[in-house]
Amino acid sequence: MSQTFREIKLNRSQAGIKKRKIIFLILFLLIFSIPIFYIVNKQFVVFSEFSSVDFNFVKPSPTEIPIKTITHFYAPVVKFTDSRSDITLEEIKSSQLVTISENVDIFLDGYQADVVGIETIPEELELGKIAILQIDQITPNFKTLSVEGYNLWNENVDLDKYPLTFTEKIPGESGSEINFSKEAISTIFVGGEIIPARAVDRLGLNVHDNYTYLFDFVRQNIEGADLAIAQLENPLMGDPTPCTGCTVFVGDEKNAKGFSEVGFDILAFSGNHAGDGGQKAYEPTIKALTDAGLKYTGVGKGVDEQMKPALFDINGKVIGMISADDVSYFYWSSDKSVYGVNTFSTSSNGILNINMQKVEMIKSIKEENNIDYLIIYESWGVEYTNRANSHQVELAHAFIDNGADLVVASHPHWVQNIEFYKGKPIFYALGNFIFDQTHTLPTRQSVVANLNYYDGVLGNIEIIPLQTCGYHQTKNDLTKEYLDGNISLEQLQNKPESEGCVWWQPRKVSEDTEEYKQILDRLFEFSTF
Repeated sequence: MSQTFREIKLNRSQAGIKKRKIIFLILFLLIFSIPIFYIVNKQFVVFSEFSSVDFNFVKPSPTEIPIKTITHFYAPVVKFTDSRSDITLEEIKSSQLVTISENVDIFLDGYQADVVGIETIPEELELGKIAILQIDQITPNFKTLSVEGYNLWNENVDLDKYPLTFTEKIPGESGSEINFSKEAISTIFVGGEIIPARAVDRLGLNVHDNYTYLFDFVRQNIEGADLAIAQLENPLMGDPTPCTGCTVFVGDEKNAKGFSEVGFDILAFSGNHAGDGGQKAYEPTIKALTDAGLKYTGVGKGVDEQMKPALFDINGKVIGMISADDVSYFYWSSDKSVYGVNTFSTSSNGILNINMQKVEMIKSIKEENNIDYLIIYESWGVEYTNRANSHQVELAHAFIDNGADLVVASHPHWVQNIEFYKGKPIFYALGNFIFDQTHTLPTRQSVVANLNYYDGVLGNIEIIPLQTCGYHQTKNDLTKEYLDGNISLEQLQNKPESEGCVWWQPRKVSEDTEEYKQILDRLFEFSTF
């Protein structure tokens, strides 16, 4: 049952009146004693004139009570499916607000909120209310809004200009501090499947000999993250001749350097097309990625190599990633003499079953490598659907039951639902990140995400919807004009697709568009928070 600030503060003020009376009495006696002490001192001075004894009494100066200030930072929080990303102070003041009891005495001046238990906040948010919370009180199944353009989860936020703060004053102490540390913020960027093959190579990358421009709309997100991951769907070998309309994918080795230049750190090389180049393509791919400074997961000779986690350090925390495929059983192999793709399933007559022995290895791998936060990146599911099937759900839950902290996946070419299981997020499919499937709307719409952490604890997930344009939308490929500097990203963002676009370049979708709503509706239709 919620209480208003007025009720709680009334109770607390009544309890505090006695305390304040005692403090006042002490201060009164202290102040009153000064003139008495002064009079006594004067008497002693007069007496000393007659006695020639110097008592050296000094008139005491009034005592100043020091004040310590603590600045508390707050963020507005809404339900995860809310389409807004920013809110004004006036909009906050005119909204129905809630907070938790520990914030009452240090709450924002001029704001009123109902006080609820932290466990009931999801219910309050579903009613359209806004929770005002400190950053370490926020959980990832909520959505944090920026305030007047300032996002508290942004490591570069200007705290001097951040508008939602309260300054607490503590008498009897000195100094000042802020109850927030930008250094405690970290971000992991997650992207879907990258397929630098087929038309993407033939009509884009190879033609322009440029292997970074397709990421330009999200490059700032990738570079700005402490860790950036995605799925490399196909092998990279030499300078292959791209096929047209085929389903066997091999990309140019130059892509590896491009991935590194835009800021990726780890790639899950375990998609269902990982073996498309045959045994001869595994080593060139691994070498190209390694030479470019990239870590990879999901392939190797034998189970130990395939299950080997990529390790990454963020602020002293060890982040680990393991990846696997659940689709192309013909590329799975535990034979130590040949390369194979990792899997957590067995397949018999088209029926998939979970290999619990492999899944249970996750727990020991996490312990042996002192991993603080473990990511599993999967390739699974049914193509062209936006809902995870029962096998995906059971396998994802098994991952988390055995130590995984985050599950990310691709393969269906559509976005699929998000689930929070035991408080940990599962992205069942992020959709096509870089690919040429622009023949249908769902295959050219996808999401990437920024996962924000405070002191190593996940607190916020920023979903970024994307839409790719290709020759199905326009014959006017603006790639050369863009690379020559004759058109900017902003101009591309605002240009109708029918008038031209950079083929295969996913661009961010604006909140006020129908496409934005389409993507989120498809993503959230079967999601649970």
